Amino acid sequence: MFLNKNKSIAWLKALLFIAITTSLELQAHIKTITNEDEFVCLIDQKHPTVVMGSIDACPHCKTITLIFKDHAKKHPSISFVKANGPKTNMHGVTKRESQGKGDFKIIGYPAFVFIKDKKIVNVVVGGTPELLEKAIKDFANDIDSLSKKRKKDEQDIEQHSSKKSKKMNKKS
Repeated sequence: MFLNKNKSIAWLKALLFIAITTSLELQAHIKTITNEDEFVCLIDQKHPTVVMGSIDACPHCKTITLIFKDHAKKHPSISFVKANGPKTNMHGVTKRESQGKGDFKIIGYPAFVFIKDKKIVNVVVGGTPELLEKAIKDFANDIDSLSKKRKKDEQDIEQHSSKKSKKMNKKS
């Protein structure tokens, strides 16, 4: 009877873990990709994206997934995507797509690929929470500063156009 009680507790813990992680995934809007073509399509878009490559049996991958999901909630302007690294050929695609642009390599999992403006801009390999948090924070700050610069440029163009049209109206 004692053995059955322990099994029951273990099953309850497993079900609770699945319920919590499923709930977090739904709240964080994390997409999952399943093949190489989907990974290549992610690289070929301008939207800032972080792809987490993992292996199903990897304990470090499972641990860091919660941190990854937490960042997905904190940074809604960035797309967060999960992938099975080997099934999506993340290592091969990353090496091919970054040749001459940083030559990023994935040598293990979990691996995080940072994509912006149709380019791989960073790769972080390993399950160290501090390293992932710093990389995501730097990526988000870079995107925020670019966004602010674009808004300022748009305002400058708008002001310049406004001044030019006022001058033209005065001449008429």
